[in-house]
Amino acid sequence: MTGGGETVTLAASRQRSPPGAIRDRPTRELGCEPRRVGLHTVRLGGLDFDGECPMSFPAAFVEAAQSEEFWTAYILDRGTSPEWPAFGRRCRVEVPTGGGYGLVFDLSRFLCQTDLSLRCPRRKRLAWLGRDDLAYWPREVMRWPEVILFCRAAARVDSTLNHPGVLLALLYRFTPLTAGDSRRAVWSLMRGALRALGVLSGRAIERCLRVGTSDERDGFAWREEECGWVLQDLSSGRYEFPRAPGGKFPFREFAAALRVADAVTEGAEPGAAPDPARDIGSGSS
Repeated sequence: MTGGGETVTLAASRQRSPPGAIRDRPTRELGCEPRRVGLHTVRLGGLDFDGECPMSFPAAFVEAAQSEEFWTAYILDRGTSPEWPAFGRRCRVEVPTGGGYGLVFDLSRFLCQTDLSLRCPRRKRLAWLGRDDLAYWPREVMRWPEVILFCRAAARVDSTLNHPGVLLALLYRFTPLTAGDSRRAVWSLMRGALRALGVLSGRAIERCLRVGTSDERDGFAWREEECGWVLQDLSSGRYEFPRAPGGKFPFREFAAALRVADAVTEGAEPGAAPDPARDIGSGSS
């Protein structure tokens, strides 16, 4: 995941996988640059489309995605409770990842408050994954191998969506650096995503990298339990809600979405990008 071609392993545990669990497998998209855009294609916040917005993104979000101010507020300045009035009470951004599954972001005019949910087939209600609101709910609910898999699947489902790009940028707040994760590897990946947005200065990108996600590498680690992957406080041994045994996290639905995303990415064209990392989470101590 680094430019020099070295192999980097992101956090995981060597415990036995629960039945039906996907494996964290190699990917060729890590660190890749966005693909080139035709002369008549509009480039917008990591999205490429001709005349029509991909996946019915709300117009308010499409407009916001063109602004450096929005992305720095969403990633960098969230602690100051920035506002984006055009979003109103709710601006829902939904990104299909295959098989009727999709990631759903419920943003509002208050950019410090964002809900992340999972759309499931044959189910009307969303499966809530986590919330970032600076107060009550921990936002650390995604592992890096999962995020990368979802991003690759979304790009496969809709070719107008770049990876790395807008989806990775939206998920950055929800994906912590934990024990065993390489900050250098994650920042290399995220640097490509933030550049792909096409609106952030180099200085803004570096600032976003430093504060955009929780750096919990010294105190937390992902463990694989019977229910699925859970986040554990290494000092106390306690699990972090909602992604904990008995927590509110929808482990079964989430695992099913990952399996579908895994199948979707199997159809990705080989050799589409360099392969600077050959393992995104197969094991750590």
